[in-house]
Amino acid sequence: MKFDIAPIALMFALSVPFVHAAETAPYVYREVAQAPANVKDREIAGLFDRWNSALQTGNAKSVVDLYAPGAVLQPTVSNQ
Repeated sequence: MKFDIAPIALMFALSVPFVHAAETAPYVYREVAQAPANVKDREIAGLFDRWNSALQTGNAKSVVDLYAPGAVLQPTVSNQ
């Protein structure tokens, strides 16, 4: 019986990051964020709250409506 080990090795190699991720504890925030002090920061916080509220509806159109036509969504980077 002929046995090709390449698919098994590939499956193992691709599954290793998932095993490691399962062992990593999530970051837990322990402090409450302070309200922004200046007007610009309050405006930014308000826009985030508006976006977050739209996101929580589960309605993609309500989120998309917050963006300009032709906007490009940039990925974020973890702060850890």
